[in-house]
Amino acid sequence: MNRTKQEVQRKRQLEEAVSQRKRSSRLAIKENEKEEARLAVLKKAEEEEKLGRVRRLEARQKREEEERMRREAAREKRRVDREERERKAQAGEEEEEWDEIPQMPACLLTNLTSLSGRMQARRSTSSEMTHNNAKPPLKGPKPSQGGREQRPLHRR
Repeated sequence: MNRTKQEVQRKRQLEEAVSQRKRSSRLAIKENEKEEARLAVLKKAEEEEKLGRVRRLEARQKREEEERMRREAAREKRRVDREERERKAQAGEEEEEWDEIPQMPACLLTNLTSLSGRMQARRSTSSEMTHNNAKPPLKGPKPSQGGREQRPLHRR
């Protein structure tokens, strides 16, 4: 009987060992699945964090680019405004220069131009006379401007 009891006990132990192994493998499988799920959650969280960093970086770069464009536009506008002010100031200075020149009567201006013309003619005549065999130019009355007679500069 001892032998049969021993065999029965041995069979029971084998069955328990098999069932224990089955139980252990099922538990091990469940534990592995839980571990894989936990790792998947961690991996997904890391990926989300990376994507978040990338999105924040892109948003920051976009803001910086927009700010740079605003600064450039403002700088360009200031440059254009400054050039416009300088142009207006220069135009105003030119006007002031013309305002400072005393207004001369038209008759004096025509006399001055005719006088300078005569002086030019005298210079050319004297230079022409220096050449050999040069004949003096023919002198005649100078045509009047616009049909008006020229008045002398000074009245005597």
